[in-house]
Amino acid sequence: MRPYFCIFVITLYLFGIQSCKRQSQSSANDEPATDRLLKTETITVKSNPTVVSLLSYGLSDYCHNNRCIYSYNYKEHAIDILDLKTDTVSRSISLESEGPNAVMRELHGLQVYSPDTIVTYDFVAIKIIDSVGNVISKIELPDNCFSRIDCNVRSNISDFKIDMDNHTILYPIKQPGKNEIIEYDFAEKSVVNHIALKNPIHEGYYGFMDYPNVSFYKDCIIYNYPFEANVYIYDRKSDSTRMISPKSKFTDNRIKEYDGKSVEELSWYGASNCFYSPLYLIPGKDCFVRITLGETSLDKSDNIDKAYYDRPIYFMTFDNEFKVIDEFEIERNRYNTFAGWCPLYDRIAFFQENACDPQNDIDRLNVEMTRPINAFCVAFMGRFSMSFRIECLKS
Repeated sequence: MRPYFCIFVITLYLFGIQSCKRQSQSSANDEPATDRLLKTETITVKSNPTVVSLLSYGLSDYCHNNRCIYSYNYKEHAIDILDLKTDTVSRSISLESEGPNAVMRELHGLQVYSPDTIVTYDFVAIKIIDSVGNVISKIELPDNCFSRIDCNVRSNISDFKIDMDNHTILYPIKQPGKNEIIEYDFAEKSVVNHIALKNPIHEGYYGFMDYPNVSFYKDCIIYNYPFEANVYIYDRKSDSTRMISPKSKFTDNRIKEYDGKSVEELSWYGASNCFYSPLYLIPGKDCFVRITLGETSLDKSDNIDKAYYDRPIYFMTFDNEFKVIDEFEIERNRYNTFAGWCPLYDRIAFFQENACDPQNDIDRLNVEMTRPINAFCVAFMGRFSMSFRIECLKS
């Protein structure tokens, strides 16, 4: 019986390979890549009639404690809260512009540690507010250090890291001819450490994209320059830096230098070239995601803002050792390309608002959440992911 059983198993194995091969070929020929990669479930979320929410947001953070997305509403100077437990835009935290609880327009940094510990950066100071907007703590950064905490796809996206136990904050600064991370002791009001960042491989002038993107992971500082694909990982324990050069299937690994002469040309330079985002941690999947904005297909006869919205969005995933898992393009002319995304616990959210979308609904806020699977499953099964779309309907 054993020889016959072996022949039977081998036959099934070969049949499975051929079936998978035919299915793969059929999928490759008949289906767009994004259809194979994304499965979408739509959920309707009612907004609060007292909240004048935006159609999308360019600065957001996620709090896993209460499963809420906190998004800065620049028009209302407020932080809108999207509750993923109840499928509602639950409420808004109004920010004061003067007085003891003042948080200046406009926010450049936002981190949510808990519903009562919301950290903001308004280009003047780090301010920690509670759930109703009262400033409970304020950290004034040194005047002689030009902070590059920001969330702007025209220049850079950089975060900060606060250690409450040791009363220090790590954040990027720009010095003449160099970029650094400084460690600032806000109790003693002194800089206790300077960490020099390596210059990019391709030095030159790239318009407003002169500053690095910076994120933090455990004892590592992860940074990259928006105009090239290289990523640098600085380990604070070993005081060493390693560089990875992830290869994209869609874009070149660097953009051309800026050689224009006018402000208009400088604006179009940003839309006509790639922007590489920082690496975002997806903790529930123990992986990282990088968003790359591609080149617009429009020319200078079109509106410049529309040209930015026209840019394709590429989604690259990395494992926890910074090895590339996969990359794919998400649907074009659908999402907010002005940093309209937010990493969550086990997925990343994209706000659905795009001026180039002929079906763009100006009366509702849409959020699509794409969840990458872990590296082992991708390597074994091929390129798959699961996504959920949340549609927030205005009352």
